[in-house]
Amino acid sequence: MYCPQCGAEYREGFARCSDCDVELVPQGPPEGDLEPVELVTILETATPSVLMVAKSVLEGAGIPFFPVGEGVQDLFAVGPVHLQVERERADEARALLAEITEEPPEEE
Repeated sequence: MYCPQCGAEYREGFARCSDCDVELVPQGPPEGDLEPVELVTILETATPSVLMVAKSVLEGAGIPFFPVGEGVQDLFAVGPVHLQVERERADEARALLAEITEEPPEEE
């Protein structure tokens, strides 16, 4: 079983990705030459409601994202979650999230 969002592989019996919180699929990502993608953090928050709204806004806009630290936050409520997107979509994502965030992170 594989996560269609991040590509993580799971043993049989698992139904959801623990990081992305999406349904797993039986097929993994296609084999082949994948080009590296540069990710940048567009949101850093330890507030679950802000994270939930931000993920919803990005999904609605069709902007793929990667939550870093979400599993740790869910288990231990420690540290912020970093939402990352491709550098090419960072300005667009920041603009969409400007109204729901306290203060956007500095450009990396």
